Amino acid sequence: MDISSVEEINNSIVASFNADDAHRSLTNAEMSALVKRYQLKRQDGVGVVFIPKVYDKWKNFGVHYAVLFDIASRKVLISQRYETSPGGTGVRNYWAESVYQALKLFSESFTTKWPAKYGH
Repeated sequence: MDISSVEEINNSIVASFNADDAHRSLTNAEMSALVKRYQLKRQDGVGVVFIPKVYDKWKNFGVHYAVLFDIASRKVLISQRYETSPGGTGVRNYWAESVYQALKLFSESFTTKWPAKYGH
């Protein structure tokens, strides 16, 4: 697991959140541009990253994209959008619940839905 580069880039995404842009989906081109910025130690295989899109406290939701990509070419192979609810006390824990829910949905999709959909 090499998250240092991902963490830095994702933090810059969070800092640039725009409430007016909350429901616009990330395009494959935007996801590819982000994935290409990651400085990874591994040079081959499949990478997975969660890209935050928005945290909206007033409407009570967070959006994350699970992105699987080929590390060598940085080509996005599969992406899935997850809109989840935050919860808990304190700013960190409040949004951590949204991330946790997205991870749970990703796990369910990866093990049950994606094999049938993508033939793996």
